[in-house]
Amino acid sequence: MNNLQRIGFGTWQLGGESTFGGKVNGWANFDAKEAEKAILFAIENGVTFFDTADGYGKGQAEIFLGKIIGNNPQIKICTKFGNKEDSAGKAYQDFSQTWLVEALENSLKRLKRDNIHTLLFHSPPDDFDWANYDKTVLKRLVQDGKIQEYGVSSKTLKGVKNVLENNFGTVNEALYNALDRRASDTVLPISEQKNYTFIARVPLASGFLSSKIANATTDITFPANDVRSLLPEEAKNWFIENSRKLAFLNDLEGGITVSALRFCLSNSGVSYLIPGMRTEKQVQDALLAAKLGSLSTAILQKIDEAVPEVFYQWR
Repeated sequence: MNNLQRIGFGTWQLGGESTFGGKVNGWANFDAKEAEKAILFAIENGVTFFDTADGYGKGQAEIFLGKIIGNNPQIKICTKFGNKEDSAGKAYQDFSQTWLVEALENSLKRLKRDNIHTLLFHSPPDDFDWANYDKTVLKRLVQDGKIQEYGVSSKTLKGVKNVLENNFGTVNEALYNALDRRASDTVLPISEQKNYTFIARVPLASGFLSSKIANATTDITFPANDVRSLLPEEAKNWFIENSRKLAFLNDLEGGITVSALRFCLSNSGVSYLIPGMRTEKQVQDALLAAKLGSLSTAILQKIDEAVPEVFYQWR
């Protein structure tokens, strides 16, 4: 694939203000008209991969996409399932074959599609028993043309390793960005060797890899309806401090945001990166990253030296 084909469109933010299990689980409000323009602009300029989930705004992100994209056969949709709430609003997970089929049908209705490209298990436990999971239904869905491939969106690298060790599915979605590069030396080489599709999520580190953060002169705060407001203060401060250590990326064309996307494109094992986008400017940044391509070896080394380790609680 060329770099443009590797640019995906993340849609968590299109679920709007939402909660899950009684906790904030959205990215606050967004301008629907502006977001629609962003999606159409992305498609017009060659973006064909859209990543979503039934849990983004409790289905609202899928509904939003469905209204705009519908059954466009040129668009690849990746969605996820498995996170539910009971009648009391308590969060739990269900990855049973029964719910898999029902969840997929619900997603197809919201997306106004007959099929999707990719179905992912959404953040299952890291030690999930993939070796004994019955894949009969998944294989039938592939045979019937409902999905083309399936895999797992893992919470941590430990989860990805478990998937790879058990050869489950053909797709891995995991965290990978310039502030957390651990996948480079662990799961990405194995994933590439085994011909997995690798989707790099949060390539902009939840928005911390931006000039707004890197150049801020005042305290960074998030509204109560923004999921980032749940970040522990220590972790938030780590993100801010280390984003500023990468401020030299602002000297490159497009600045730190474009450079952070180029960082992901610099790794051949990354099949898609899925920055969350809701404005044309954000899409333009992603398109510029695709045009400019990989960062130089010298810049990649400078990133390694500037932020040598991740936040200590993640190690």
